[in-house]
Amino acid sequence: MRLRIALLLSAFFILSAFPLSAQRAPDMDSFEEGFARYTPNGKYGFIDKSGNLAIAAVYDNAHYFKDGVAAVKKNGKWGYINRNGVLIIQPQFQDVDSFSEGFAGVRKGGKYGFIDKSGAFIIQPQFDYVFSFSEGLAAAKKDNKWGFINTTGTYVIEPQYEGVMSFSEGRAAIEVNNKYGYIDKSGKTVIAVQYKDATSFKNGRAVVEDEQSLLVIDKNGAHIFRVDYDTYFNYFFDGLLLSKKDGKYGYYNINGQVAIPFVYELAWLFCDGYALIRVDDKYGYINTKGEVVIAPQFEDACSFSDGAAAVLKDGKWGYIDTGGNFIIPPRFNPIQW
Repeated sequence: MRLRIALLLSAFFILSAFPLSAQRAPDMDSFEEGFARYTPNGKYGFIDKSGNLAIAAVYDNAHYFKDGVAAVKKNGKWGYINRNGVLIIQPQFQDVDSFSEGFAGVRKGGKYGFIDKSGAFIIQPQFDYVFSFSEGLAAAKKDNKWGFINTTGTYVIEPQYEGVMSFSEGRAAIEVNNKYGYIDKSGKTVIAVQYKDATSFKNGRAVVEDEQSLLVIDKNGAHIFRVDYDTYFNYFFDGLLLSKKDGKYGYYNINGQVAIPFVYELAWLFCDGYALIRVDDKYGYINTKGEVVIAPQFEDACSFSDGAAAVLKDGKWGYIDTGGNFIIPPRFNPIQW
């Protein structure tokens, strides 16, 4: 399937941890639920917002904390830990997702099912692939077709699509014969299959692609405005759409008006109400009004998440709060701790 940045929403916090510059990211990560991953010597652990080691770096891989637990990988198998670092679900799965709406998709014996936080299967492994539950439904693939199941594992929208995205704001993008449209939670097609590409709804808007350009539509399929092909990631974050015009970055609002002028040499998506920008090769942050709230001063930086952002100052990485104050002083090397 070609759904544009189809996994962006599930992967957004990973993307937010990437510095904007081309230099290598530090061995630390965005904060989620009070913890940030870090990877000294190739192993994963977690630090807290004081910069202290909270969970030992002994895992081969790890996901962000979500709903109070984090998936961790050891000796080739995945399990889950709690905020105290205790393994509450022993490593046993071939693949896992984070918990969402009380359940997590896992692969065991080559098939995907869903577990609860006790580790018990509430939906037995039977699917070729699954997405996380969203708005009470999960996309599930069987026999090379996608449909949607409820929390009992029953298909409420039969597998019939070449590709899908998870439900967001009551709509899910679907792919039929390499064209894209949208269904509602009853499975009714509410926006005809007609587009070359599509994204999930966010802030009541979705970006689609027709034969002319990228197009912003509302949940009824009405055309709101057109944007050029330099629009990035094609999602509204905090009601703003990052785009590029004449070599400069700025933002549209949901009605197609320029909300933040196209003046930045580089910019990133809004997260937690702030967006990363670059001016004269220095990085700072703006709010959703376009006001510079943290002056460009850093050599590199990452997006805010959970009230903190990683920044590079004088060759060392640290974390700042939304006031621009260091909560973890810059002391970490770009390559290793």
